Amino acid sequence: MRLVKGQGSRVKGWLIILGLVMAVVCRAEVSDPAGVFAEGNAAFESGEYEKSVEVYTQLVPDYRSAALLYNLGNAEYELGDYPMAILHYERARVLAPANPDIRANLKLARDAAQVTSPELNWAERLALAWPVNCWAWLGAVSFWACLALVLLPGMWGWRGPLRKAAVALTGVLFVVCAVALSGYHRLGRLGVSVAEEAALKLSPTSSAPAKDYLKPGESAFVERHHGDFYFVETDGKSGWVSAEDFKPVWD
Repeated sequence: MRLVKGQGSRVKGWLIILGLVMAVVCRAEVSDPAGVFAEGNAAFESGEYEKSVEVYTQLVPDYRSAALLYNLGNAEYELGDYPMAILHYERARVLAPANPDIRANLKLARDAAQVTSPELNWAERLALAWPVNCWAWLGAVSFWACLALVLLPGMWGWRGPLRKAAVALTGVLFVVCAVALSGYHRLGRLGVSVAEEAALKLSPTSSAPAKDYLKPGESAFVERHHGDFYFVETDGKSGWVSAEDFKPVWD
């Protein structure tokens, strides 16, 4: 599997650099995050996959980036831990949704785990075309541009067809961004079963009977949360699952 090491990778080197620099500004838990990242890469390339998982995991809480999560998923895939690989590929895809390597390896992990991709509606598929920050910025710019085109030229008497076309264009662009952001809102409720057999219980208690099960690596959408349990739905199944057995993609 391809690791992210520098500018030549498809997950651009600036993603890991930007993520690490921003985290350093906020936290100082690891003195040399770039060095730790390189250590994890070296362990992976020498076939020490367990060590590489341990090293990458040191960085995850405070120095999260698409590159780090992607490499962590690769190491877990090599160890045969497909549910955790799926989880970290999904988390990497949130940060770099259009990256082809992340998408390809996510599919490989799902195939290996013998689970299917969750069914997404068109708004959710649109959301995955760009990172959420891009949609948010574009939506804000198009909104204010549309508002300015409506108010300011009207004050100055500019009422020609060009102005109408510009208003329509920025308005449509804002609507597209709003739809994409609504898709991201639902994707934010996606999670992955990481247990051998995640029980879907009738109520959010350890003693409640199970009415169904999630396969290892199977995805579901969180509908609500109570204590240490999530109420999830997927492919006609629903129930309360333990937070130990099920991990949200957006944690």
